[in-house]
Formats: sequence, C-alpha cells, structure tokens
Amino acid sequence: MIQLQFVKYNEKPFVIDKAYAAILRNKIEVFRKITKTQKQIFLAFITISGLKPTVYSEDMITQVLTLTDLFNE
Repeated sequence: MIQLQFVKYNEKPFVIDKAYAAILRNKIEVFRKITKTQKQIFLAFITISGLKPTVYSEDMITQVLTLTDLFNE
C-alpha cells in the first residue's frame, strides 16, 4: 500500500478553497502518474481544529478525523 502524506498546522478549522482544491487535485494526478495506480484515491484529513465545510471540502474529502476521534475510548 502506498501512502501519501501532507502535513499542515492550523489553529482554526482548515478551509479548502478553490485554489487549495486545485493543489490537491494536482497532487492526486501526480500521485496517479508516478504510481500508475488505477485504484480510487481517498483524501482524509487528520486535524486538531476540524475542517470547515465548503463545496470543495465536501466534494473532495472522504473522512475528517480529529484528536477526539483518535483518542476516544
């Protein structure tokens, strides 16, 4: 399995706008080209502050995990 990770820190809920969505799409295409994968790619965000719902985040992001999700018993 190939994992591709990008790390960003933000104190407020992260916002995916049109420009950042284009960056994410480009990264997915580069990943596809390099790995030659035909499999579906899912984007997940692990975040402290969450992800602000936008038309771009709802279209692109499959899963959002917060620290509460990771450390909940």
